[in-house]
Amino acid sequence: MKTLSLILTLLLASGLNADDRLRSAQPNAPSERKKPYLLLIGVDGYRPDFVDKYNGAALKALGERGSHATALVPSFPSTTFPNFYTMVTGMRPQAHGLVSMQFYDPQTREFFSYTRNAAEGKWYSGAMPLWNIAEQQGMRTASYFWVGTEAEIRGMRPTAYFPYNAQTTSEAKVAKVIEWLKLPEDRRPHLVTLYFSQVDSAGHRYGPEAPQVRAAVAEVDKALASLFRALESVKPEVNVLLVSDHGLIAPSRQVDLTNHADWSGVRVVNGGTQVLVYSDDKERLRKLEAELKARVSSDYRVYRRDQLPKHLYYRDNPRNGDLIILASGTQSLYVNYNPDNQKKRGNDGPLAGMHGYDPKIVPEMKGILHGAGPNLKPGAKLGEVDNIEVFGLAAKILGLPVPAGANAGKNLVKRWYRP
Repeated sequence: MKTLSLILTLLLASGLNADDRLRSAQPNAPSERKKPYLLLIGVDGYRPDFVDKYNGAALKALGERGSHATALVPSFPSTTFPNFYTMVTGMRPQAHGLVSMQFYDPQTREFFSYTRNAAEGKWYSGAMPLWNIAEQQGMRTASYFWVGTEAEIRGMRPTAYFPYNAQTTSEAKVAKVIEWLKLPEDRRPHLVTLYFSQVDSAGHRYGPEAPQVRAAVAEVDKALASLFRALESVKPEVNVLLVSDHGLIAPSRQVDLTNHADWSGVRVVNGGTQVLVYSDDKERLRKLEAELKARVSSDYRVYRRDQLPKHLYYRDNPRNGDLIILASGTQSLYVNYNPDNQKKRGNDGPLAGMHGYDPKIVPEMKGILHGAGPNLKPGAKLGEVDNIEVFGLAAKILGLPVPAGANAGKNLVKRWYRP
């Protein structure tokens, strides 16, 4: 009967807005009501040096009140969807399945693009996100944006969520998050996610050294200052973890690979910092590989998937491509060819700011991790942190189980967590 009641509640809530869903959903289970609260904030494209360089005062104060990593090292590729999902699943992109911002799935013969398929749960089903684990335990969750929260993943969603809208103001998001955290104990979400896109957007358009990025940092910092002030009146105290998915760098130049080889008979997905090539024809792939390597270019390296460097953790998923072409430095790579209709397509040129590179080669890809709260030791010496460990720390704070195959973040938990 209890299970049936929950199913009916979810069905009724599916057509409601975020606030209605919180009101109509089952309340927090009694076993969950005294567990800690966690606000997980994602700031897209925020590089560690931006804190001082562009005067991120509120962010800096959070780290001084609690602790901060010298850098948060992204998983490969250092792009948004793969990394924000890694931080809520404890799995590398090749394991959870969001291997790039755009890719081809040879098994289903479908293409994924973050602009078209972000709300389709089938692409996320390779891993169980943090909010699903919480909901399974009877713990309510809410999201004002995060990769995956608007999709139905394995039949579940956060209790409250909003479809992504880049026009939503920071003020509106902050106000709603505080409203959620002041709900009565039985309705208050224990996990809340919040996302800001401004720094990444400005960095892509103008470059990481541009005054527009300074302005974007200031805009986000103003919202964070307002948020942190408002949190002072929220009791019990909320744990805050603030992360970024990657950093940014200006590309050295664009390299058009169109005339470097014959691209007929293969599927090509451009990723800016890498090109993914797919084909069932092994002989065709062998010839293409030979053509590209014969160019002896210093701008890129060509790998069969099973020969990629081990530290990338990018060998095991067919979605990664059969051949992978990686920029050797900070080049922007492009193949001006559409394999689906055998026509060339236009190229708008490289973005002023890029990410996606191997952080071991391009340290500007590293992000940030700051946090404070009742379950986080102040002044902890964190050093550099692998972002796959964020999930384990978040699960530990919330008192949630870690699924098999997910990283429990033991190193980070040992250094930073306190009961």
